[in-house]
Amino acid sequence: MQLQATQVRAARAILEWSQEELADRSGVGVTTIRQIENGYASRRNTTINLRGTFENAGLEFLENEGVRRRTDMFRLLDGTDSCMKLYDEFLHAAHTGVDEILACAPSFHVIAETLGLHEKEGRDRIQTLRNYANIKCLVHEDGLPEEKEPLVAVRYSFGAIVGRAQYYVYGGKFALILPQGGRNYKFIVFNIPVSAQEFREDFQDHWSGKKIKDIVQQLKQAARDGKVSTDDLVRIFGCASAEA
Repeated sequence: MQLQATQVRAARAILEWSQEELADRSGVGVTTIRQIENGYASRRNTTINLRGTFENAGLEFLENEGVRRRTDMFRLLDGTDSCMKLYDEFLHAAHTGVDEILACAPSFHVIAETLGLHEKEGRDRIQTLRNYANIKCLVHEDGLPEEKEPLVAVRYSFGAIVGRAQYYVYGGKFALILPQGGRNYKFIVFNIPVSAQEFREDFQDHWSGKKIKDIVQQLKQAARDGKVSTDDLVRIFGCASAEA
């Protein structure tokens, strides 16, 4: 659906954005935005860019030049079947083209419990999901699986760098993991593509080792500047990392 001038003006009004702020967020020039709002035709890529910027901010566009805030920006998955609800989310996403599911948690047992890897039925479900999407897991405590887990890929990252984040990312959505004690969990699912992309990029930086390499280089420079000692690096990362 082609954006109309009235929709662009209305969208800015709902978000309380000036033309300058929309230009900054979208990368579309202020002059072009003014022309669009005055009814001048624009390139298709320009209107796609503007529409994506508004949708990432939580708006949706309707027929007959309508625009409103989305009502599905977040949902709570809870109850005794919350993990099954999350699995259904993953499977639906995989059926619509999502080929990668990313997980981050303090230890692997959180991921294993939420995916159902402790039970045969759960493993069968994940095996089905694996026909469509790869699952990557980043853990940051002493909680790696004792043996290689064939259904998911697992890597370790320093907890001090990753933080206490617990989440899944899939497509344009991310789900925060809320442990409730035992094997009970709640999940808050956010349908905010721009934030999901930020989670994904941060995950990939940790997964590839880029994040730790950048931090080690910064600390080594700080050591050369006399701000931290080599002993500090060894205590934080171990000899191998300090010498990397």
